Amino acid sequence: MFENIIEGTVLVLTWEALLWIIIGYSLGSLLGAIPGLTGIVGIALLLPLSFYLPPWVAIPMLIAVGKGSSFGSSIPAILINTPGTPAAAATCIDGYELTKQGKSGKALKASLYAGLIGDVFSDLVLIFAAVALARVALSFGPAEYTSLMFFALTVVGAVAATAVLKGIMGATLGIFLSMIGTDMITGVPRMTFGILELSDGISMIPLMIGLLAMSEIILQAEKIIYEKRFNAGPRTAEIRLSSSSDHSLAREDLPGFFRGTVIGSIIGTGIGILPGLGQSVAAFVGYGEAKRFSRHPEKFGKGAVEGVAAPEAAGNAVNGANMVPLLALGIPGDVIAAILLGALMVHGLTPGPLLFEQHGVTIVAIYAGMMITNFVHWPIGLLFIRISRLITLIKFEHLMPFVLVFCIGGTYAINNSLFDVYVLVITGVVGAVLRKRGFAPVTIVIGFILGPLLENSFRQTLLISQGNYLVFFERPVSLGIILVALGSVTFTFFMERRRRTNSRIS
Repeated sequence: MFENIIEGTVLVLTWEALLWIIIGYSLGSLLGAIPGLTGIVGIALLLPLSFYLPPWVAIPMLIAVGKGSSFGSSIPAILINTPGTPAAAATCIDGYELTKQGKSGKALKASLYAGLIGDVFSDLVLIFAAVALARVALSFGPAEYTSLMFFALTVVGAVAATAVLKGIMGATLGIFLSMIGTDMITGVPRMTFGILELSDGISMIPLMIGLLAMSEIILQAEKIIYEKRFNAGPRTAEIRLSSSSDHSLAREDLPGFFRGTVIGSIIGTGIGILPGLGQSVAAFVGYGEAKRFSRHPEKFGKGAVEGVAAPEAAGNAVNGANMVPLLALGIPGDVIAAILLGALMVHGLTPGPLLFEQHGVTIVAIYAGMMITNFVHWPIGLLFIRISRLITLIKFEHLMPFVLVFCIGGTYAINNSLFDVYVLVITGVVGAVLRKRGFAPVTIVIGFILGPLLENSFRQTLLISQGNYLVFFERPVSLGIILVALGSVTFTFFMERRRRTNSRIS
């Protein structure tokens, strides 16, 4: 065993392996920072090349693309409220608020360091407990997934803050929108109104960018026009000029940062082990739980470093954790893992329990490559932060046209469809109206992401149990998750009520 570790590590510590890991991470970061383009695009670009490389070079390179995309997507989310991937939508909540306060560097560094810690934590879990945790994941059936989605929906209360009712309404609207398209079980079109483009449902990226980014552009354009027309003085969300200390994690930020990072890392690793959930679920659940256990939950949504660290750690922790069912059982946890499965098969590596015995040296090399990617993560991430922070020096009215072009271009590039651009514009207008009425558009995004997962697992459970609703309470794991969800909601309401009582007394 010790010989395998030495030999595998030596294999990946060659200039060729290190060079391709750096290229993969840089490409992933760049594509992740462009709305509409993700690490999947980068992996697709490098996949044909990987067939001509040895597996201990090819697989870490492809994994590096995915890890780079996770960090890169947080850059536009923090700087311009435009998430590069769905998972980064959770980072927008506090990251963009910090940017408006002139603390973009603080938010970006919190994202970088939390993501790095989450990555390292999940990689270590993969290395030391892959087979055992994969067996645990197999015990999850449709009933457990339904209960887990119910638990994930409780994050709406944390995101909506004081407007919990509006948050529930937003999540319900998101679930409703996710049901448009072809029924996943019967194959019957639902609510398509004869529009062919709706047969596959509403695309995630146009809806998300429209609700979060386009709505921001519309609101800021309205304020700029109001300023110039009525000479009302500065009302736009200009980036506040700040000192260098505002771009570093201060001592008072560290307790919340580490608390959010630890919570996010644990939740992201746990969710990543379960196939089919992915980074979006992990990021929002991580954010919600970090707020519930925070000493200052009232700061969330107003620029809390903890609110950036938790979703970033959770989203990045999925990268290593979703390799657990892939390597141990051959079950891909998401699209990137499915592509990696194909790459492994091409290189003659058949995932499963025997993989670790038959190709021990290669697996150790892949593990070592993943850990090296984490070390690459730090210097390249700092370089991207230094370059991207220049965006905050541009006035918003000058930056707005470029953001608009990126939003439209990235949306169109997904399916080469003008219909997606129409969705972008419509959801942008709707998002702007809802924000002026006190709704949080991100709750719609949460409902839209969780809706298909909830519906699919719920209907599968009822089909298997022949309509027996008690099955959710008869299975111990499912019942346990439901009780935790109810306890979490109760705890949130109790803490919110206590906080309001204390504020009245003081």
